[in-house]
Amino acid sequence: MTKARAGFLVLCLAMLVYANSLGNGFAYDDNAVILHNPVVHSGDWRAALESPYHPDALDGAGLFRPLISLSFTLEWMVFEDGAFGYHFLNLLAHAGVTFLVFSLLAGIFPVIPA
Repeated sequence: MTKARAGFLVLCLAMLVYANSLGNGFAYDDNAVILHNPVVHSGDWRAALESPYHPDALDGAGLFRPLISLSFTLEWMVFEDGAFGYHFLNLLAHAGVTFLVFSLLAGIFPVIPA
């Protein structure tokens, strides 16, 4: 099997594994972090980079995930409260990272073990 075919197979499998998430809605902390977060809804990317990840966190006690918060803010501008778009982008990101890890391993090992 060639590296290109194996890479395509890995990419497809990574997408297939998480394809069942596309029909789901938001769950758990998505409600607080996305649906009820005024920073995400404001479209203010600077505030997204400076604010705690969880809007209900006490001062100094919250998680700080600026890139995720920025991502949610930008996604809200496109998808608003439609969970499908968020899940689709997560699926693409997961598949992309899986492909990159495979490519790295395929550069070190033969294709099948990679």
